[in-house]
Amino acid sequence: MKRIFGVHLSLNQNLEGIVERAGELRIQTFQIFGGNPRQWRSTLFNPKNILQFQRSRKKYEIANFFLHSIYLINLASKNEYIYQNSINSLVDFMQKAELLGADGVITHIGSAREHEDGESACKRVAGAINEILKKTESVKLILENTAWGEGELGSSLEGLAGIYKLVKNKKRVGFCLDTAHLFESGYNIKTKSGLDKFLRSFDRIIGLDKIKILHLNDSKTKLNSKHDRHEVIGEGELGLEAFKNIINHPKLASLPMILETPDLKNEGEIYSLDKARELAEN
Repeated sequence: MKRIFGVHLSLNQNLEGIVERAGELRIQTFQIFGGNPRQWRSTLFNPKNILQFQRSRKKYEIANFFLHSIYLINLASKNEYIYQNSINSLVDFMQKAELLGADGVITHIGSAREHEDGESACKRVAGAINEILKKTESVKLILENTAWGEGELGSSLEGLAGIYKLVKNKKRVGFCLDTAHLFESGYNIKTKSGLDKFLRSFDRIIGLDKIKILHLNDSKTKLNSKHDRHEVIGEGELGLEAFKNIINHPKLASLPMILETPDLKNEGEIYSLDKARELAEN
């Protein structure tokens, strides 16, 4: 089975340049921010650039690609300014995804620190998601699991399920599993038995068909550290054997797999891509 590997690419290049970079890296998928990740302000895409982007995508045989939301998103916030801006930003990204032909918008969920209990936080988040889906057409909203346990939403399967069960249009919601975040939040996917156990739990609580993409990241920190620290695959606490199991797992092998090694020149991603390709079995 051919794996669909990709990386996070920078929007510093124009849209056409992003696809050309994907072609240089020989990847079949990629992820980009839909705008400056540290600002609420929207970034406009030139219609001519969108058309060229779509042509280039066909040229380089990009199977799928995703937009990632900004870092400021908090769908659980009781602060109306933050809450409404989070909704508006995701609506904007979903509309951009429609124009570009993206396969989904990946987002972190936010923090529940302002809430007395998880139930009220889940209701707040689900309310935002329902509004976002009502204002957009067909693109999927993809919720990413988080590493943090204290106050953060999405670090546990139960927390993700608590939100998902309150979503009205479930067909348009999926999940992105970040391997570093899973490990850092306490799921021991380092071993094959641990990975199998986690996937059985996910299938029972949410459903494996709802996993739409993987973020393949090693962790700088130990199991259950609650700290979000990515590392090049094979050089962190998870190690190469864990990624061999993940990449070749029959329940995961067909999913898009994005590498998010934190550097500016994609050098870490190139190294990780080579490693991932070596680990992939036919």
